[in-house]
Amino acid sequence: MKQTKLLTIVSLLLIAAAGFTAIVIWRSPGFQASYHRASMMEARNEIYFPHRAKSRSSSGGDHLNDVWDKFESELAKLVELKAIRHHVYRFENVQTPTPRSAEIFRELFRTQYPPSIHLTSKHPKSTEPLEIQVWHEWSDTPEWDLFIKGADVPSVEQVTKKE
Repeated sequence: MKQTKLLTIVSLLLIAAAGFTAIVIWRSPGFQASYHRASMMEARNEIYFPHRAKSRSSSGGDHLNDVWDKFESELAKLVELKAIRHHVYRFENVQTPTPRSAEIFRELFRTQYPPSIHLTSKHPKSTEPLEIQVWHEWSDTPEWDLFIKGADVPSVEQVTKKE
């Protein structure tokens, strides 16, 4: 009888310790970032490779919209955890939509450099300064700053018009 009581107490203490350990591990920013990064990558793969999708939407809604929402939600969580950086680069010398802005995007998508997790831009009906929203690793910030500085130069047409 005493052994059973002791065994019960030890078992309950072990369960409590395991639960506490799980909570501590889950609450660590590194673990949360890894979880959200994996979830974001899964959603990203499902967007780009829908034929390989592991799951399908159970809500009956548009599956791609559901996956896109999940992708954006995971990106936001990673930014909140400061695991990645979200930055809006505003160009002073490049307007959009123009051939120069299209050239910049072609270069970004063709070379995949500087590295990014996700990037987007507005598509205005009238001409306005180019803005690129970028989500990237913190360590890639100097490369992005350098790329934007090098790309934010007036086109030949703009220089000719000013003269």
